[in-house]
Amino acid sequence: MIYIDIKDKMTKIIEYAIKIKASDIHIYPHVSGNSFIKLRIKGELSKYEEYTNGELEGIISLLKFNANIDISKNKEPQSGRFVYEFDGKSYYLRVSTLPLNELTEGCVVRIFINEVEDVDYSIFEPDKDFITGLAKKNYGLILFSGPTGSGKSTSLYKLASEIAKDNRQVITVEGPVEKNIQSLVQMQINDKAGINYDNALKSILRCDPDAIIIGEIRDYKTASEVVTSSFSGHLVASTIHAEDSIGVINRLKDLGLSLEDIRQTVLCIISQRLVTLTTGERGLVTEILKKEDIKDYITYNKINNHTLPYKFNLALEKGFITFEEKEKWGY
Repeated sequence: MIYIDIKDKMTKIIEYAIKIKASDIHIYPHVSGNSFIKLRIKGELSKYEEYTNGELEGIISLLKFNANIDISKNKEPQSGRFVYEFDGKSYYLRVSTLPLNELTEGCVVRIFINEVEDVDYSIFEPDKDFITGLAKKNYGLILFSGPTGSGKSTSLYKLASEIAKDNRQVITVEGPVEKNIQSLVQMQINDKAGINYDNALKSILRCDPDAIIIGEIRDYKTASEVVTSSFSGHLVASTIHAEDSIGVINRLKDLGLSLEDIRQTVLCIISQRLVTLTTGERGLVTEILKKEDIKDYITYNKINNHTLPYKFNLALEKGFITFEEKEKWGY
């Protein structure tokens, strides 16, 4: 009976989160007593319902079981995922645990819908048209950047799917695969099996791809292989963490790439922020560095004036966002 009660509570939480399009479920028992489960909705954390610590620990254990995480371990971070079917659609739930003290642990569940989301590349028509046109390119490196939750993966999957529409072979390297897309050949990183970004990319180059999608550039080896793939005449797209488009160039440089390699291979850099529009919907404010902008910055230290602050001001002028939304992002 206790198991059924906990399962019902977990089901209720997950399905409510999906219905209201929450991106994350936060579950953190507190030693002082009862605690609220919180949901991240449109970038903001909101309280959901209050539960006893016993209930929360039961929910976390069940989530760990479903995600194939070792239930007996609560003193080290763990992660896993499972598929949840709801309302005729499949969702991937990524469960990440975090030890809080000797007795308890918390967890966050990130929700991914198993389909390419129909979100425009940008709220600005010229930017949207430019990014859409990138799917027609034959070679070069396309980079999406932004903080966690800025829609980088969504944009990357959308671009990959549009490239594949032209009857081109698109192979992805992901850690892990977040969405199973029929038109893509998807390869998952598995460190235990010795499959990492470095050797995966080398293997893919022998498999006749037209385009290669890399989940994220995190280190020199991955960055170097991405450049090699671009030089070999492939279209490559990936994500990278940086404050803005210029920050991406500096980040690649910090990872060990030469400015000449960056100048020759990078086709464009898109820095984006997922904002709440005045309509209540979500949209992307984008800053784009095109190839000529990248060359100007590297050669002459000249910066494109269509920066994120400029784009946020433009979005405000056009009535796309409120002043409060602009201020929230620090622009």
